Amino acid sequence: MYSFLNLKHQEIPELEDAETVFQKSEAFLSPNNFIVFPDPAVCLETRLNNQVNYYVIHDLVSVKGKRKTVKGKIVLSTKKALLDDVRSNDIRPIRIMAEQHADFVITITDEGTALLFSK
Repeated sequence: MYSFLNLKHQEIPELEDAETVFQKSEAFLSPNNFIVFPDPAVCLETRLNNQVNYYVIHDLVSVKGKRKTVKGKIVLSTKKALLDDVRSNDIRPIRIMAEQHADFVITITDEGTALLFSK
């Protein structure tokens, strides 16, 4: 499992339920409503805000029937730390969602593209 060693981050508070955070991000994903960014740094630069913390979810998912469960780690990070991490070219499949008032989810694929999902 990816442990975000190269990403400056905070562990999520114990009060936060990782499964709830994951399911909240899952609600944004739609195969018909996303924008593709060939360069994830451009997507993060334009969409993320410097004053907001973001959940970073290692996109490792288990599927049992119709139920999806997160198996990856979830941490909190900042726009600057995320940009630095993405620019280091250590691309991992992750999801990024604002800690408060989330209105979009960014997924970065193992191929190095970013997909922006919004409602």
